[in-house]
Amino acid sequence: MSGVINPDSEIPIEVTFQPKFEKFYNYNLMLNVKQKTRYVNLNVKGHGYNLHHSVMLSSSPMPLSHHTDHHLDFGDIFINEKKTKVITISNSGDFNFDFAVKKSQFSFITISPENATVLKNEKVNIEVTFAPISEYRLNAKNHTFNLNIVSGPTYHFRLAGSARKPNVEFSFTEYDFGPCYVLKQPLARTAILEIRNLDSSAMSIETLYERTNYLDIQLAPGQVILPSTKPNENVLKVPVVFIPRELAKYQETVEFDINGLHKIGVKIQGEGVPLKLELQRAEDTSVDFGVMKIGGDVTKNVRLMNYGKRAVRLNFDFNNQLEHLFEKYAVSIYPNKDFILNARDGVDIEIRFNPKTRLHQFKHELSYQIVENKEVHKLTNVIGCCHGIELKLLQDTVGFGSVVVNSKLKREVQVVNLGDVKAKFNWDTTFCGRYYTITPSSGTIPAHEDFKFMITFHPDVIDNDISFTKVKCNIEGSMPLYLNLFGKCIPQIKESVQEIKFQTRVRMTDTKKVMIKNPTDTPWKIKAIISANLESSKGYFYGNETLDIPKNGQAEYEIQYHPLSMTKNDKAPQIKEEKHEGSLFFPTPDGSALLFNLVGEALPPSEAGNFNINVKTKKQEIQVIPVKNWLKTTQRFTTVWEVAGDDPTILIKGANTIDIMGDSVKEYKLNITALKPGNSKASITFKNEQTGEYIYYGLVKCF
Repeated sequence: MSGVINPDSEIPIEVTFQPKFEKFYNYNLMLNVKQKTRYVNLNVKGHGYNLHHSVMLSSSPMPLSHHTDHHLDFGDIFINEKKTKVITISNSGDFNFDFAVKKSQFSFITISPENATVLKNEKVNIEVTFAPISEYRLNAKNHTFNLNIVSGPTYHFRLAGSARKPNVEFSFTEYDFGPCYVLKQPLARTAILEIRNLDSSAMSIETLYERTNYLDIQLAPGQVILPSTKPNENVLKVPVVFIPRELAKYQETVEFDINGLHKIGVKIQGEGVPLKLELQRAEDTSVDFGVMKIGGDVTKNVRLMNYGKRAVRLNFDFNNQLEHLFEKYAVSIYPNKDFILNARDGVDIEIRFNPKTRLHQFKHELSYQIVENKEVHKLTNVIGCCHGIELKLLQDTVGFGSVVVNSKLKREVQVVNLGDVKAKFNWDTTFCGRYYTITPSSGTIPAHEDFKFMITFHPDVIDNDISFTKVKCNIEGSMPLYLNLFGKCIPQIKESVQEIKFQTRVRMTDTKKVMIKNPTDTPWKIKAIISANLESSKGYFYGNETLDIPKNGQAEYEIQYHPLSMTKNDKAPQIKEEKHEGSLFFPTPDGSALLFNLVGEALPPSEAGNFNINVKTKKQEIQVIPVKNWLKTTQRFTTVWEVAGDDPTILIKGANTIDIMGDSVKEYKLNITALKPGNSKASITFKNEQTGEYIYYGLVKCF
């Protein structure tokens, strides 16, 4: 090699070092310059070495060859997901070396670092990151990069992979609840959002929406959706609850976060509207059935209109309203099940009144319930009444206790007609008539009045149980009444029966007293039962109805005999009754009984009155005699007068008969004439020829 250097100039000399072996080199280059005695000496030193490196992928344990292309497959990932592949460059030599990455233009791939120095005995990791933000596909043909080792080989890489949205299916991404009623008790409307994972791996899903007072997304935090291989498998159902509280339109977008990488928005909208349920006719605010009879059947209709924008489900059968109406008032409502009242439509409500028993005037508020939120609203007032029979026995069981054979014991039972009409009754005593008699056996009980039945127990055989249950009293037009009768018949112990004898003139009073003892530690209040053996002498014996006896004490009972008819005597031969007989019975609380036979003798009457009469000779004098009828029934009396000594000078005239109404006094006029002066006595008798009973008055005449 040779050359020329011009004066005052320089020329570069290029020295190339290209070692063949890995060793240290030292050369002296001799440069011969003409006209210079000595050589110019250039010392060149160098170290020849090989690059001791390796390139490896984190997914492979073997070093990569620079003779083939290498594939980095990121697989199938989701948008916004990040996936990294690591290429490791190792330097096992004694010298540092550099590298550089050269790539084509493509998106979502970052390589870091793209160039750097690998120190001796060190490693450098190159991160190749795929971070797509939209759907993207890496093609191995078009997406490549080279890793150049300075002064070393070049490695070729091809990229593969794809980015996509999560394969999650939403049953809807927009939902309109439409018009929803704003009520006092907020009414929630719910839509079910169904979410399916059609991908191959589980996914987490959350919502960032914060609950408001009108919208709630009921999705629990950290919810995971498993892959679905069948149509209804692993479906996540998310309730979307809309509760409008104001008359306004609502619109919200709810975002769902899938795996924290992808967001899906669901648009929810709705409107709060007022409830407008009204009766079509204003006069239907009250449904009046008026007054009905038992068995009547009347149906009336009212029409309920929905002037709102949405259908509503209603019901009358809540809180036992229908059952209460039917059982208490015989009112039935139709429809009696849930029904839907569409917007701008109406429904006929049928109200039927079919009373089977008497009902007082009533007024009941009929309401309906909104099924979804149980809110109650008034529909109308139901008014009516039913006139009929309503009888009530003040006692349905009568116990007679022990009654002596062939004797009688009576009990009164009171019935009240609470109804509005008279009630006809008829006792059915065919199976108990031998022992019990109920009087009256048939008749009519006026409305709003009390009525008494007399029940007589008259056993004729000794029996410890003479009981009859459900003695039936048929009521015309109503349900029958039932009475239970209990008694037993015992023989009378002769030694225990005492006899009380009375004697007095007819229509006068004789009084006797009996002593009743109470041997127990509790005071007694016993009933005295006085009865006459014959109907003709009924009422002749009487006393107080009850007797109070202190504990371990005694009390006197006073019984009076006041006959209104005579017993057999010479002055009234047609009277055949030897004695007036009756009984006094005390049913004592200790289970025993006291029986007294009452025997009364009624003697002819004494003079009922005496009149002094001054009569002038041969002048007619009229004497008025007040005659009393002692009975409650009308009596006809025959008049008979008698003058002492049959004096023919005294003439007496008067009516032969006189009729006097019961329990009253009537004046009788007697004409008396004396033919000569003097004093005389006479009497006038008023006699009932049918019974033989009479009353007489004395007359004293002065002339």
